Amino acid sequence: MKTITQFIFIILCLSDMIFTSCADGDFGANPYDPNTPITVSQLPKVLSFTPTEGKEGDVITITGVNFTTATNVAFGGKGASSFEIIDDATIEAVVSSYGGTGAVAVTNHKGTRSLEGFLFIKEIDPTENPNLALNGYATGSAAISGSISNINDDNDKSWWQAAGNDNEWVKIDLGKIYSINTVVMTWDMNAAGTDCDLMISEDDVNYTTIYSIKNWDAVSNDGINKVSFDNANARYVKLANMKNSATPYNMTLFEVEIYNTPPAENLALQKIASASSNNTAAFNAVYGNTSFMWQAEGNDDEWFKVDLGKIYTINNVVIQWDAGAYAADCEILISQDDVEYTSVYSITGWDSAATEGAQDMNFDNVDARYVKALLKNGATPWRMTIKEFE
Repeated sequence: MKTITQFIFIILCLSDMIFTSCADGDFGANPYDPNTPITVSQLPKVLSFTPTEGKEGDVITITGVNFTTATNVAFGGKGASSFEIIDDATIEAVVSSYGGTGAVAVTNHKGTRSLEGFLFIKEIDPTENPNLALNGYATGSAAISGSISNINDDNDKSWWQAAGNDNEWVKIDLGKIYSINTVVMTWDMNAAGTDCDLMISEDDVNYTTIYSIKNWDAVSNDGINKVSFDNANARYVKLANMKNSATPYNMTLFEVEIYNTPPAENLALQKIASASSNNTAAFNAVYGNTSFMWQAEGNDDEWFKVDLGKIYTINNVVIQWDAGAYAADCEILISQDDVEYTSVYSITGWDSAATEGAQDMNFDNVDARYVKALLKNGATPWRMTIKEFE
Protein backbone atom coordinates (compact mmCIF):
# COMPACT_ATOMS: atom_id res chain seq x y z
CA MET A 1 0.00 0.00 0.00
CA LYS A 2 2.87 2.31 0.87
CA THR A 3 4.49 1.60 -2.52
CA ILE A 4 1.31 2.48 -4.43
CA THR A 5 0.98 5.76 -2.48
CA GLN A 6 4.58 6.71 -3.34
CA PHE A 7 4.00 5.94 -7.03
CA ILE A 8 0.88 8.14 -7.16
CA PHE A 9 2.80 10.94 -5.46
CA ILE A 10 5.58 10.78 -8.09
CA ILE A 11 3.05 10.90 -10.93
CA LEU A 12 1.35 13.95 -9.42
CA CYS A 13 4.71 15.73 -9.03
CA LEU A 14 5.69 15.07 -12.65
CA SER A 15 2.31 16.31 -13.88
CA ASP A 16 2.69 19.50 -11.90
CA MET A 17 6.17 20.08 -13.38
CA ILE A 18 4.92 19.61 -16.94
CA PHE A 19 1.94 21.96 -16.49
CA THR A 20 4.16 24.56 -14.82
CA SER A 21 6.71 24.40 -17.66
CA CYS A 22 3.99 24.82 -20.27
CA ALA A 23 2.54 27.76 -18.38
CA ASP A 24 5.96 29.39 -18.19
CA GLY A 25 6.52 28.90 -21.94
CA ASP A 26 9.55 26.65 -21.39
CA PHE A 27 8.07 23.53 -22.97
CA GLY A 28 7.13 22.74 -26.62
CA ALA A 29 7.61 24.91 -29.75
CA ASN A 30 8.73 28.49 -29.51
CA PRO A 31 6.00 31.03 -30.16
CA TYR A 32 5.94 32.55 -33.67
CA ASP A 33 7.98 35.74 -33.99
CA PRO A 34 7.05 37.79 -37.09
CA ASN A 35 10.44 39.55 -36.93
CA THR A 36 12.47 36.34 -37.46
CA PRO A 37 13.84 36.30 -41.05
CA ILE A 38 13.04 33.27 -43.22
CA THR A 39 15.97 32.04 -45.40
CA VAL A 40 15.17 30.53 -48.83
CA SER A 41 18.01 28.87 -50.80
CA GLN A 42 18.84 30.56 -54.10
CA LEU A 43 21.03 27.70 -55.31
CA PRO A 44 19.84 25.96 -58.46
CA LYS A 45 18.48 22.45 -58.25
CA VAL A 46 18.22 20.03 -61.17
CA LEU A 47 15.17 17.79 -60.75
CA SER A 48 15.08 16.05 -64.13
CA PHE A 49 16.12 16.27 -67.78
CA THR A 50 14.84 14.80 -71.04
CA PRO A 51 15.98 13.05 -73.06
CA THR A 52 18.57 11.33 -70.88
CA GLU A 53 20.99 10.81 -73.77
CA GLY A 54 22.03 12.95 -76.70
CA LYS A 55 24.62 13.78 -79.33
CA GLU A 56 26.11 17.03 -80.59
CA GLY A 57 23.35 19.54 -81.43
CA ASP A 58 20.58 17.79 -79.49
CA VAL A 59 18.39 19.96 -77.25
CA ILE A 60 17.99 18.74 -73.67
CA THR A 61 15.13 20.12 -71.54
CA ILE A 62 16.17 20.56 -67.90
CA THR A 63 13.64 21.15 -65.12
CA GLY A 64 14.35 22.38 -61.61
CA VAL A 65 14.36 25.58 -59.56
CA ASN A 66 16.27 28.87 -59.42
CA PHE A 67 17.23 28.87 -63.09
CA THR A 68 16.52 32.56 -63.79
CA THR A 69 20.11 33.64 -63.06
CA ALA A 70 21.79 30.60 -64.67
CA THR A 71 25.22 31.34 -66.12
CA ASN A 72 26.34 27.90 -67.30
CA VAL A 73 25.03 24.44 -68.21
CA ALA A 74 27.29 21.39 -68.58
CA PHE A 75 26.94 17.75 -69.60
CA GLY A 76 29.45 15.43 -67.95
CA GLY A 77 31.66 18.39 -67.09
CA LYS A 78 31.62 19.77 -70.67
CA GLY A 79 29.86 23.07 -71.28
CA ALA A 80 26.75 23.19 -73.45
CA SER A 81 27.27 24.98 -76.77
CA SER A 82 24.33 27.23 -75.84
CA PHE A 83 21.29 27.33 -73.57
CA GLU A 84 18.04 29.29 -73.18
CA ILE A 85 16.31 30.06 -69.89
CA ILE A 86 12.63 29.41 -70.55
CA ASP A 87 11.55 30.32 -67.00
CA ASP A 88 12.77 29.89 -63.45
CA ALA A 89 12.07 26.14 -63.63
CA THR A 90 13.08 25.28 -67.22
CA ILE A 91 16.22 25.47 -69.34
CA GLU A 92 16.75 24.18 -72.87
CA ALA A 93 20.44 23.40 -73.50
CA VAL A 94 22.24 22.32 -76.68
CA VAL A 95 24.82 19.52 -76.36
CA SER A 96 28.26 20.55 -77.64
CA SER A 97 30.62 18.49 -79.80
CA TYR A 98 32.65 17.66 -76.69
CA GLY A 99 29.69 16.86 -74.50
CA GLY A 100 30.35 14.32 -71.79
CA THR A 101 28.65 11.41 -70.08
CA GLY A 102 27.75 11.96 -66.43
CA ALA A 103 25.95 14.72 -64.54
CA VAL A 104 23.84 17.55 -65.95
CA ALA A 105 24.94 20.65 -64.04
CA VAL A 106 23.43 24.13 -63.80
CA THR A 107 25.36 27.09 -62.37
CA ASN A 108 23.81 30.37 -61.22
CA HIS A 109 25.02 33.35 -59.18
CA LYS A 110 25.00 31.28 -55.99
CA GLY A 111 26.69 28.08 -57.14
CA THR A 112 26.36 24.80 -59.05
CA ARG A 113 24.09 21.82 -58.58
CA SER A 114 23.82 18.70 -60.73
CA LEU A 115 21.98 15.46 -61.38
CA GLU A 116 23.67 12.27 -62.64
CA GLY A 117 22.45 10.13 -65.50
CA PHE A 118 23.22 11.75 -68.88
CA LEU A 119 24.75 9.66 -71.68
CA PHE A 120 26.64 11.54 -74.41
CA ILE A 121 26.59 9.80 -77.79
CA LYS A 122 29.60 10.53 -79.95
CA GLU A 123 28.72 10.32 -83.63
CA ILE A 124 31.34 8.15 -85.29
CA ASP A 125 32.11 8.73 -88.95
CA PRO A 126 31.68 5.57 -91.02
CA THR A 127 35.02 3.79 -91.14
CA GLU A 128 36.36 0.30 -91.55
CA ASN A 129 37.98 0.52 -88.13
CA PRO A 130 36.04 2.75 -85.69
CA ASN A 131 37.33 3.70 -82.24
CA LEU A 132 35.00 1.62 -80.06
CA ALA A 133 35.83 3.64 -76.93
CA LEU A 134 34.14 6.81 -78.19
CA ASN A 135 30.65 5.93 -77.01
CA GLY A 136 31.82 4.04 -73.94
CA TYR A 137 31.32 5.02 -70.30
CA ALA A 138 34.58 5.75 -68.49
CA THR A 139 35.27 5.38 -64.78
CA GLY A 140 38.48 5.45 -62.80
CA SER A 141 40.30 6.07 -59.57
CA ALA A 142 40.27 9.54 -58.01
CA ALA A 143 41.36 12.48 -60.14
CA ILE A 144 43.25 15.57 -59.03
CA SER A 145 42.63 17.40 -62.30
CA GLY A 146 40.47 16.94 -65.37
CA SER A 147 37.63 14.46 -65.71
CA ILE A 148 37.55 10.71 -66.28
CA SER A 149 35.17 11.31 -69.20
CA ASN A 150 38.04 13.07 -70.98
CA ILE A 151 39.87 9.82 -71.72
CA ASN A 152 37.43 8.80 -74.47
CA ASP A 153 36.11 12.13 -75.79
CA ASP A 154 38.19 12.15 -79.02
CA ASN A 155 40.02 15.27 -77.81
CA ASP A 156 43.73 14.91 -77.10
CA LYS A 157 43.79 18.35 -75.44
CA SER A 158 41.61 17.23 -72.52
CA TRP A 159 42.89 14.94 -69.80
CA TRP A 160 42.40 12.90 -66.63
CA GLN A 161 45.09 13.34 -64.00
CA ALA A 162 45.24 10.72 -61.27
CA ALA A 163 45.41 11.69 -57.62
CA GLY A 164 48.63 9.68 -57.37
CA ASN A 165 51.26 7.94 -59.47
CA ASP A 166 50.92 4.36 -58.27
CA ASN A 167 48.16 1.71 -58.26
CA GLU A 168 45.71 3.82 -60.28
CA TRP A 169 43.13 2.51 -62.76
CA VAL A 170 40.71 3.50 -65.51
CA LYS A 171 37.94 1.48 -67.14
CA ILE A 172 35.74 1.86 -70.22
CA ASP A 173 32.38 0.14 -70.62
CA LEU A 174 31.85 -0.29 -74.39
CA GLY A 175 28.11 -0.85 -73.89
CA LYS A 176 28.11 -4.30 -75.45
CA ILE A 177 30.56 -7.09 -76.23
CA TYR A 178 32.97 -6.46 -79.13
CA SER A 179 35.89 -8.35 -80.57
CA ILE A 180 38.97 -6.17 -79.94
CA ASN A 181 42.70 -6.49 -80.58
CA THR A 182 44.22 -3.03 -80.14
CA VAL A 183 44.33 -0.43 -77.34
CA VAL A 184 46.06 2.92 -77.82
CA MET A 185 46.93 5.15 -74.84
CA THR A 186 48.01 8.77 -75.28
CA TRP A 187 49.92 10.06 -72.25
CA ASP A 188 51.54 13.25 -71.07
CA MET A 189 55.16 12.33 -71.83
CA ASN A 190 56.32 13.70 -68.46
CA ALA A 191 53.61 11.95 -66.45
CA ALA A 192 52.91 8.66 -68.18
CA GLY A 193 52.07 5.23 -66.88
CA THR A 194 55.26 3.21 -67.22
CA ASP A 195 53.61 0.05 -65.88
CA CYS A 196 50.10 -1.23 -66.49
CA ASP A 197 48.00 -4.39 -66.74
CA LEU A 198 45.52 -4.40 -69.62
CA MET A 199 42.48 -6.40 -68.50
CA ILE A 200 39.20 -7.29 -70.21
CA SER A 201 35.83 -8.66 -69.09
CA GLU A 202 32.42 -9.45 -70.50
CA ASP A 203 30.53 -8.98 -67.21
CA ASP A 204 32.62 -6.51 -65.12
CA VAL A 205 33.21 -9.30 -62.59
CA ASN A 206 35.60 -11.82 -64.11
CA TYR A 207 38.66 -10.12 -65.63
CA THR A 208 41.51 -11.54 -67.69
CA THR A 209 44.89 -9.87 -68.07
CA ILE A 210 45.80 -9.95 -71.76
CA TYR A 211 48.85 -7.69 -71.75
CA SER A 212 51.27 -6.34 -69.15
CA ILE A 213 53.45 -3.27 -69.67
CA LYS A 214 56.65 -2.79 -67.68
CA ASN A 215 59.07 0.16 -67.70
CA TRP A 216 57.54 1.71 -70.83
CA ASP A 217 59.39 4.83 -72.06
CA ALA A 218 56.94 7.60 -72.98
CA VAL A 219 59.56 10.05 -74.29
CA SER A 220 60.94 7.77 -77.00
CA ASN A 221 57.37 6.91 -78.11
CA ASP A 222 56.00 10.48 -78.16
CA GLY A 223 53.61 9.56 -75.34
CA ILE A 224 51.67 7.06 -77.47
CA ASN A 225 51.51 3.46 -76.26
CA LYS A 226 49.90 1.16 -78.83
CA VAL A 227 49.21 -2.36 -77.58
CA SER A 228 48.17 -5.13 -79.97
CA PHE A 229 47.06 -8.63 -79.00
CA ASP A 230 45.10 -11.58 -80.33
CA ASN A 231 41.40 -10.94 -80.88
CA ALA A 232 39.40 -11.16 -77.65
CA ASN A 233 35.75 -10.57 -76.77
CA ALA A 234 35.19 -7.77 -74.26
CA ARG A 235 32.68 -5.23 -73.05
CA TYR A 236 34.83 -3.80 -70.24
CA VAL A 237 38.43 -2.72 -70.86
CA LYS A 238 40.47 -1.83 -67.79
CA LEU A 239 43.95 -0.40 -67.33
CA ALA A 240 44.84 -1.64 -63.86
CA ASN A 241 47.83 -1.33 -61.54
CA MET A 242 48.99 1.77 -63.39
CA LYS A 243 52.27 3.17 -62.12
CA ASN A 244 54.60 6.02 -63.05
CA SER A 245 58.10 4.98 -62.07
CA ALA A 246 59.87 7.48 -64.33
CA THR A 247 58.90 10.85 -62.82
CA PRO A 248 57.35 12.12 -59.56
CA TYR A 249 54.35 13.61 -61.37
CA ASN A 250 50.80 12.31 -61.10
CA MET A 251 49.86 10.21 -64.11
CA THR A 252 48.09 12.20 -66.82
CA LEU A 253 46.15 10.37 -69.53
CA PHE A 254 44.78 12.21 -72.57
CA GLU A 255 42.99 9.48 -74.50
CA VAL A 256 42.25 5.75 -74.62
CA GLU A 257 41.26 4.25 -77.98
CA ILE A 258 40.00 0.71 -78.54
CA TYR A 259 39.90 -1.01 -81.93
CA ASN A 260 39.26 -4.25 -83.72
CA THR A 261 41.99 -3.64 -86.25
CA PRO A 262 41.78 -5.84 -89.35
CA PRO A 263 44.95 -7.77 -90.10
CA ALA A 264 47.41 -5.55 -91.95
CA GLU A 265 48.96 -6.72 -95.21
CA ASN A 266 52.74 -6.74 -95.10
CA LEU A 267 53.56 -5.11 -98.44
CA ALA A 268 57.30 -5.62 -97.94
CA LEU A 269 57.03 -9.40 -97.74
CA GLN A 270 59.53 -11.00 -100.15
CA LYS A 271 60.00 -7.78 -102.12
CA ILE A 272 63.35 -6.38 -103.30
CA ALA A 273 65.48 -5.22 -100.38
CA SER A 274 68.82 -3.40 -100.33
CA ALA A 275 71.01 -1.88 -97.65
CA SER A 276 74.04 0.30 -97.01
CA SER A 277 76.10 -2.73 -96.02
CA ASN A 278 75.51 -6.43 -95.68
CA ASN A 279 77.15 -8.65 -93.12
CA THR A 280 74.15 -10.87 -93.92
CA ALA A 281 71.77 -10.45 -96.87
CA ALA A 282 69.17 -7.65 -96.91
CA PHE A 283 66.55 -10.06 -98.28
CA ASN A 284 66.57 -11.90 -94.94
CA ALA A 285 64.66 -8.98 -93.38
CA VAL A 286 61.74 -9.31 -95.84
CA TYR A 287 61.72 -13.10 -96.04
CA GLY A 288 58.85 -13.54 -93.57
CA ASN A 289 60.77 -15.58 -91.02
CA THR A 290 62.39 -13.88 -88.03
CA SER A 291 64.90 -16.72 -87.73
CA PHE A 292 66.65 -15.05 -90.67
CA MET A 293 67.90 -11.47 -90.36
CA TRP A 294 69.83 -8.66 -92.01
CA GLN A 295 72.92 -7.52 -90.19
CA ALA A 296 74.83 -4.38 -91.14
CA GLU A 297 78.60 -4.08 -91.16
CA GLY A 298 78.45 -1.37 -88.50
CA ASN A 299 76.25 0.21 -85.86
CA ASP A 300 75.89 3.79 -87.14
CA ASP A 301 74.88 5.62 -90.33
CA GLU A 302 73.32 2.61 -92.01
CA TRP A 303 70.21 2.43 -94.19
CA PHE A 304 67.73 -0.22 -95.31
CA LYS A 305 65.40 0.07 -98.32
CA VAL A 306 62.52 -1.91 -99.82
CA ASP A 307 61.14 -1.63 -103.36
CA LEU A 308 57.45 -2.59 -103.13
CA GLY A 309 57.25 -3.16 -106.89
CA LYS A 310 54.53 -0.57 -107.47
CA ILE A 311 52.97 2.42 -105.71
CA TYR A 312 50.84 1.62 -102.65
CA THR A 313 49.11 3.75 -100.02
CA ILE A 314 50.92 3.09 -96.74
CA ASN A 315 50.75 4.46 -93.18
CA ASN A 316 52.86 2.15 -91.04
CA VAL A 317 56.34 0.66 -90.87
CA VAL A 318 57.29 -1.98 -88.31
CA ILE A 319 60.90 -2.96 -87.72
CA GLN A 320 61.48 -6.14 -85.73
CA TRP A 321 64.94 -5.60 -84.25
CA ASP A 322 67.35 -7.83 -82.45
CA ALA A 323 66.65 -6.25 -79.05
CA GLY A 324 70.38 -6.09 -78.32
CA ALA A 325 71.50 -4.60 -81.66
CA TYR A 326 69.25 -1.76 -82.78
CA ALA A 327 69.36 1.86 -83.91
CA ALA A 328 68.29 4.42 -81.33
CA ASP A 329 67.59 6.97 -84.10
CA CYS A 330 65.46 6.17 -87.13
CA GLU A 331 63.96 8.20 -89.98
CA ILE A 332 61.51 6.78 -92.54
CA LEU A 333 61.70 8.18 -96.08
CA ILE A 334 59.34 7.36 -98.96
CA SER A 335 59.57 7.84 -102.71
CA GLN A 336 57.69 6.99 -105.87
CA ASP A 337 60.73 7.08 -108.19
CA ASP A 338 63.74 6.22 -105.98
CA VAL A 339 65.10 9.73 -106.63
CA GLU A 340 63.00 12.25 -104.71
CA TYR A 341 62.49 11.17 -101.10
CA THR A 342 60.22 12.63 -98.41
CA SER A 343 60.55 12.11 -94.67
CA VAL A 344 57.34 10.81 -93.04
CA TYR A 345 58.58 9.77 -89.60
CA SER A 346 61.55 10.43 -87.35
CA ILE A 347 62.47 9.34 -83.84
CA THR A 348 65.57 9.68 -81.67
CA GLY A 349 66.60 7.93 -78.49
CA TRP A 350 64.30 4.94 -79.04
CA ASP A 351 64.67 2.07 -76.53
CA SER A 352 63.79 -1.47 -77.56
CA ALA A 353 63.37 -2.83 -74.03
CA ALA A 354 59.72 -1.84 -73.53
CA THR A 355 58.55 -3.47 -76.80
CA GLU A 356 60.93 -6.44 -76.99
CA GLY A 357 62.53 -5.03 -80.14
CA ALA A 358 59.34 -4.20 -82.09
CA GLN A 359 59.47 -0.62 -83.41
CA ASP A 360 55.98 0.37 -84.63
CA MET A 361 55.94 3.65 -86.59
CA ASN A 362 52.67 5.22 -87.76
CA PHE A 363 52.13 8.22 -90.03
CA ASP A 364 49.47 9.74 -92.29
CA ASN A 365 48.56 7.88 -95.49
CA VAL A 366 51.14 8.42 -98.24
CA ASP A 367 51.66 6.93 -101.69
CA ALA A 368 55.00 5.20 -102.06
CA ARG A 369 56.88 2.51 -103.95
CA TYR A 370 60.22 2.84 -102.16
CA VAL A 371 60.50 2.83 -98.37
CA LYS A 372 63.86 3.68 -96.82
CA ALA A 373 64.94 3.69 -93.18
CA LEU A 374 67.92 5.83 -92.15
CA LEU A 375 69.47 4.14 -89.12
CA LYS A 376 71.83 5.97 -86.77
CA ASN A 377 73.28 5.87 -83.28
CA GLY A 378 73.50 2.17 -82.53
CA ALA A 379 72.34 1.65 -78.96
CA THR A 380 74.90 -1.11 -78.30
CA PRO A 381 78.36 -1.98 -79.65
CA TRP A 382 76.85 -4.76 -81.77
CA ARG A 383 76.13 -4.47 -85.50
CA MET A 384 72.59 -3.29 -86.29
CA THR A 385 70.38 -6.33 -86.87
CA ILE A 386 66.84 -6.38 -88.32
CA LYS A 387 64.83 -9.60 -88.06
CA GLU A 388 61.92 -8.35 -90.19
CA PHE A 389 61.08 -5.11 -92.00
CA GLU A 390 57.32 -4.78 -92.52
